[in-house]
Amino acid sequence: MVKKRSQMGKLNKYQLSRSCTCHPEREHVAKGLCGSCYRKTRQDKASANHKRWRKKNLKYANEYIRQWMYGVTPERFNKMVEEQKGRCLICDQVMDLTAISGRPNALHIDHDHSCCTGRNGKQSCGKCVRGLLCGDCNRGLGSFHDDPIVLLRAIEYLIGARLT
Repeated sequence: MVKKRSQMGKLNKYQLSRSCTCHPEREHVAKGLCGSCYRKTRQDKASANHKRWRKKNLKYANEYIRQWMYGVTPERFNKMVEEQKGRCLICDQVMDLTAISGRPNALHIDHDHSCCTGRNGKQSCGKCVRGLLCGDCNRGLGSFHDDPIVLLRAIEYLIGARLT
């Protein structure tokens, strides 16, 4: 949808006299671009700046997210890693402590989702944190909705399937 001149805000004479290089049929807004292309380049630049900052400050960013999302302080997190020897509580696989969530062997903080329903459904109070898991085990528990009965049925199914 192309906005009318009155909806775009006031354009000066210079902007009105130039045609943009990206879409010649549209009005020029800035840097030789129409409004939508100019906004897209600004968003791409902001996203690239954020990625660059996050890579440079990964330790600080991860500590902040753990504190905000799960209520786990850096001291508590380091103690949990030490107690678990950097391994997943379920499969005992060594986890990559530096990996960003979503990567193979990335560390995930497991918590009871039924405990903190009032905090946006995503944040934890910190009291219900159960431990550190690898991504596969964390997704597995999530797929079974943290229901021990369903997990026991899955175990029975796997054992029964091997016997036949």
